[in-house]
Amino acid sequence: MKRLAIPVFLVGAIAVAAVGEFLPASPAAAGNASSGKRDAVARIGGRDSLTRAVSVARAFEASLSPAQRAAVLYPFNSPKKYGWSYYQTDLAPRNGVAIRDLSARQQARLRALLRTILSPRGYSDEVGVRKADTYLRNTYRGKTSLAATFTYGEGRYYVAFFGTPSRSTKWTVQLTGHHYALNMTFSGASVSDTPYFIGANPPTAFKLDGRTYQPMADKAAATFGAVRSLNASQRAKARLSQHFNDVLMGPGKDGQFPPKQGVTVSTLDRAQQKLVTRAIWSYVGDMPRAQADRLMATYEKQYAQTKLAWSVSTDPTVPGAYVRIQGPRVWIEIVLNYLGRLVGEIPHFHSIERDVKTDYGA
Repeated sequence: MKRLAIPVFLVGAIAVAAVGEFLPASPAAAGNASSGKRDAVARIGGRDSLTRAVSVARAFEASLSPAQRAAVLYPFNSPKKYGWSYYQTDLAPRNGVAIRDLSARQQARLRALLRTILSPRGYSDEVGVRKADTYLRNTYRGKTSLAATFTYGEGRYYVAFFGTPSRSTKWTVQLTGHHYALNMTFSGASVSDTPYFIGANPPTAFKLDGRTYQPMADKAAATFGAVRSLNASQRAKARLSQHFNDVLMGPGKDGQFPPKQGVTVSTLDRAQQKLVTRAIWSYVGDMPRAQADRLMATYEKQYAQTKLAWSVSTDPTVPGAYVRIQGPRVWIEIVLNYLGRLVGEIPHFHSIERDVKTDYGA
């Protein structure tokens, strides 16, 4: 296959990851570890954090007009929750209200909510994905490509609430648009953030309005770094016979997890396991630290039942290159998608994080 020219920073980052000391500080080292038994579902970091999440969500809701509130609010069990998408919004209607239709004051309150429920990196990645859509709009403007028939832009992302923001009952924040779908569910003191889709086109660094964005760099470096650390025997065990031009567990695939395939993570050496941890953390860590730490503890305990797999290539610059991590709970997959060629786009990353037990806060 023809290789996609990707800047040196991504390949360099992956090379560093393969060496082994590219992993974020462990929960204990970071000073955020909690004592006692860690819950299987991530718990929000204390009463003040939970109160603030509910408070800023209510403030955003209060800023909406009656018509906007009717469009944003759904019953918690509404089947519309499961109708999320990461396609262009021309192709797949979204729940809720578009960012472009919010006033500056309302947008500021939405930004405050996202800053509260996402980690700094998670928030930065969300901004970067939306900026990439504006970059695409500018790139395709005036072109005759079929892609020019789609409407891009950072305002074409939609927010919806399922359930009422509360400290005692379940409620979900859903933010969806092209290459992004966040489903963050709060249940009392617990929170889950899956299904969580994130992608990026362009696939690497781009500049917009004098700033540089690279929303998928950490995830691509971490996931492909894990498989690149495998020796020849391990790579053979981890290789999948199937080829993928997109993620397998996208929208409409809830609960349809395939049998586990690949090399068992617990059989890898300590440095390699750290790289798998780093790969999982590159997604889980988009939640605030306290929640992410607890969830990671659960996933790490399951490494004897967790598989690492790849397909086509361990080189993330090769179209179709694919990595999967699958355990009793965790599911992460990333692919250099090439379906985009059908609409004139260059190959770019699609990825998704799911949790077998707690998708949608189940």
